[in-house]
Amino acid sequence: MIRQVDLAEVFTGAEFVPQAVINRTLEYFEHELGIRFGEDADDLDTYKVAGLKVDGRVPLALIQYRGHPADEVTLYMAHDPERFSEAADFLPAILEELHLPRASVTWIREPSAAI
Repeated sequence: MIRQVDLAEVFTGAEFVPQAVINRTLEYFEHELGIRFGEDADDLDTYKVAGLKVDGRVPLALIQYRGHPADEVTLYMAHDPERFSEAADFLPAILEELHLPRASVTWIREPSAAI
């Protein structure tokens, strides 16, 4: 089960990296799923962000940077090279919880692309 959580529960010091790009607008997540996006900024730019947890234990964020295509949202998860495959393993469950088909993913980080 995916539930929205405060960003402080998501960004707990781990480095977050993009894991997948989803071909959906912010409005899809807001209107269809009731996910609320806030605004924040980092060294790159400003962005809209929502914090989520899978099964109450796997934190992730949906982020759309200013200037990125309006119909794309990036899924970020904590970067842990030791457990990289787990992030990829969670993607089907995440998509199911977000009511999204696999075809909505336009890019996914491959294990060889680990940071």
